[in-house]
Amino acid sequence: MNNRELIAEYFDNVVTQKINDEHQEIPKLIKYGYGHSLGGNNFSILQIMSKDYTNIKYDQVYVINDAPPTAYQLSNIEEQFFNELYINFDFTNYDDIYTIPPDELKTFTKEYYNFKNFIVSTWKNIKIMECSRKSKGATLMRSWLIYSLFLTLVFTGGCSIKKEIDIKELPNTAAFQDEFTRSLLDSPEEVEHGHYLFESKTGGYSMLWPKNAVTDGPPFYQRNKDGFEKILFSEIDEEENYSYAFSTTYTTYGDSLIETNLNMLSASVGYNGDYDKIETDKTIIYYAKLEDKIGTENESITSYNYFSYIVSKDSKKGIEYIFTANCFDELNRVCNIDPKVEEEKALIQMKNVTFRTDG
Repeated sequence: MNNRELIAEYFDNVVTQKINDEHQEIPKLIKYGYGHSLGGNNFSILQIMSKDYTNIKYDQVYVINDAPPTAYQLSNIEEQFFNELYINFDFTNYDDIYTIPPDELKTFTKEYYNFKNFIVSTWKNIKIMECSRKSKGATLMRSWLIYSLFLTLVFTGGCSIKKEIDIKELPNTAAFQDEFTRSLLDSPEEVEHGHYLFESKTGGYSMLWPKNAVTDGPPFYQRNKDGFEKILFSEIDEEENYSYAFSTTYTTYGDSLIETNLNMLSASVGYNGDYDKIETDKTIIYYAKLEDKIGTENESITSYNYFSYIVSKDSKKGIEYIFTANCFDELNRVCNIDPKVEEEKALIQMKNVTFRTDG
């Protein structure tokens, strides 16, 4: 186990102990892990590190655009898996794992964890990995994300279709063919090319919604009255070899906690740098970008991350906006993602966030 995994485990233990010590009167703590990119890897490893099935760390884990656990990490934290490698590949010491041809190692690892009741649809990217509660109670879903430990109780507002429409009359787009997603949208008319209008149920803001992006109920959609709303939505096309993921978080702090919000945003995406300040007529956008390599040398994915904190000039309202673009397979298939084009898309989305000034 490396220092990063030890630090992650230590942090989880400290936070859990503090909550239990200070709130002994509440029921047993229920924990959910949400991780993006490297954060997703951390949560996957922490969950797998659970010593037995009755003492798992998280009741459920969600990872989005994650860096999946590698065979090298798993061999370091699971003694039984390492022993199987030792027997099958005739090890003399741990470093011999690096002499195994990567394809053979991947195949062996996949077969081993399938045998242990893991369902892995795509090992390279772990798009869906489910374990029953009996087998460590984890459900790891690749859709889109929150990034670090999230131990907050959120009361989620209900959704209802604003206008009954015959499904045959709906646009043949992912957003309107998905029941939950279309319940969030006001009209099937595009307001910008390829985009519908999303008007928040908080009454605080509106933004563009890509016509082929979808979301679902909790934890992907969360709302607490009129002061908080978080949406994780994505546009995924495996045949065309691309994935777009979005995360928006609306609060009513505005620029009053801008440094804190930027620090939290930076920590969540693993960014260590400054933000550009972009102004529109009604908003200020604190913007940055990050290129992130996910995976191993033989199976790498480049994740292009564009993120910002957007504040209203006229009210105490703000939105954290994160957009990530990546291909599923860069080595064996054509990857048509152009970082400049994706950045332009991200900025269009961010500049079209509109805050209401009343209330």
